Amino acid sequence: MTNTPESQPNRPTNTTSTHSNDDVRGDSAGHGPFNLSEQEIYERLHRLRRDVPSSVILDEPPRIPDLTGRLTLRTADPTTDDPETVSRWMNRPHLVETWEQPWPADRWKRDWEAKLSGTYSVPLIMLLDGEECGYMEIYRPHRDEIGHVYDSRPHDLGFHVAVGDVARTGHGVFPPLLMNLCDELIAANPPSDLIVVEPDYRNERLPRIALMNGWVDGGERQQRADRRVHLLGYAKTDEARERVLAGKE
Repeated sequence: MTNTPESQPNRPTNTTSTHSNDDVRGDSAGHGPFNLSEQEIYERLHRLRRDVPSSVILDEPPRIPDLTGRLTLRTADPTTDDPETVSRWMNRPHLVETWEQPWPADRWKRDWEAKLSGTYSVPLIMLLDGEECGYMEIYRPHRDEIGHVYDSRPHDLGFHVAVGDVARTGHGVFPPLLMNLCDELIAANPPSDLIVVEPDYRNERLPRIALMNGWVDGGERQQRADRRVHLLGYAKTDEARERVLAGKE
């Protein structure tokens, strides 16, 4: 991994797509390569908050670090077979239980079109040693429903991870790679000083790994009426740490 990674805005890497950064600025009608209206974006992205003032909506999506080690990332492309691949993963029992999104390929395609039309979230394909292995979303928690349950700020970052093959989990491969990603992600997105994750409150393994690596334990939070989570923060400053702890039950 590089100490000062080059970062990329929300554009496909290692694909034939040629969308520019200008394509994905803003979340209003007419922006993005798929030219979705603001209403269409909100209809497709159920976690996207409608109450965030436009004055604090950042004008570009999270920048994705150009990783060079075993774990690499590329933007998910809804015009290829990526939706079919992710749909197949998400219909496997271990991800049906944890993600609760066993969607058909067309719904993943529509979801990514909306994400790639705005600045809220970047859908990504994870590759381990060059082989596709899972799905990731890097997003802005302040604009997400999770932003209600802690003292979120516009530059905060978050990610969701789904390893497609359960046989790849439990061997200690991914935790150090993801920890390295956290440092590179923050370095690529100044002035960000916080990354949050919010696994289901019944998930015991992820909090255990995170806390062993110095994450802040924000405790259980009620994300919405039908979803309770365990909030965890990778904080680079004391102020960020206190924001994770704010509202802890």
